[in-house]
Amino acid sequence: MKGESTRIATEIKIRGLSDHVALSGPALTDAFQKGDVEAVFKYGNAVRDDPGGVVKDVFSFSGAFLKEGRPTSTAIITTASEDRDGDSVHTDGMILTDGYLKHPIVMPMHLYREFPVGFTEKLTQYKSHVVARWQWLTDQPDTDGQKFYGLWESHVLNCVSIGFIPKTWEPKKDMWAYDFLTWELLEHSVVNIPANADALRTDGVKEYLRAAGEMIFSGPSTLLKGMFEAAEHQKVYATGIDLKSESEAGAAKEQGEPVVGGKTAGSAVDGKKAVCDTPEKILEAFEAGVISKGEAVGHIKSLIDPLKKDLASVRRDLAVMSVRVISKKSEV
Repeated sequence: MKGESTRIATEIKIRGLSDHVALSGPALTDAFQKGDVEAVFKYGNAVRDDPGGVVKDVFSFSGAFLKEGRPTSTAIITTASEDRDGDSVHTDGMILTDGYLKHPIVMPMHLYREFPVGFTEKLTQYKSHVVARWQWLTDQPDTDGQKFYGLWESHVLNCVSIGFIPKTWEPKKDMWAYDFLTWELLEHSVVNIPANADALRTDGVKEYLRAAGEMIFSGPSTLLKGMFEAAEHQKVYATGIDLKSESEAGAAKEQGEPVVGGKTAGSAVDGKKAVCDTPEKILEAFEAGVISKGEAVGHIKSLIDPLKKDLASVRRDLAVMSVRVISKKSEV
């Protein structure tokens, strides 16, 4: 696990605010110093296999919330590797309170007002990562357990996110990054950031994703709202809504606008919210954890390249003008 960067974004629950926020380094430091951070949410691509390693502890859960015969899934829900924000969540510092031990919920996209979609059967706490195995509530029609299970198995849902309360932390040498030394696990969520466009052709997925969009936009996650908008803009969610026709896409291509899957991508890149048509917006998206360093560099390059072409054209025009001026006989 060393050297991997599996977390893709960070959101913070600020005391008194209903929505999660993605803060810049200085703002996050200020919130920590004031004691305003209620919870931290780390999103990441799901790794579904347990690679093993040095085990610190194993937690097996029991209670009436678990039932035999339900389908189960396994995933790494967090790692100790430095993430894209420069933070490290030390997995050997995970704390499970009595509340979690008696109610180990798996939530849909951190929507705490919704029913869980599963319950954790087992947590394996390694030195470098934490693996969860959970039951899906496919036998509970009042929940979205069956839908989430089907989308997870179809690899439509490919991300997980942990919600935790930081207990002790230290700033790194980079003053805007942190070592979360000890932290209390609240829950882990299966998150609606799809990466497999082919799976979205499954019957019933379009209708579900429309409903999922409503869930997201009434929920607290600004990150998911942005990603849903960007993915819908690219038709990744296969909603059947074409934002631009094929002819418009062709015209956009001629004008140099990015095109994804025959449709204009606008400001969306790889299914992530990335409004990057100015240097300021590139920096804002990067600091919010929505685009990676490599993507930010790519966007900067996309702004520079046209300027290089324009500069080359201007140089050619100036050269022609110079030759004409020099070669023209003086009339004075």
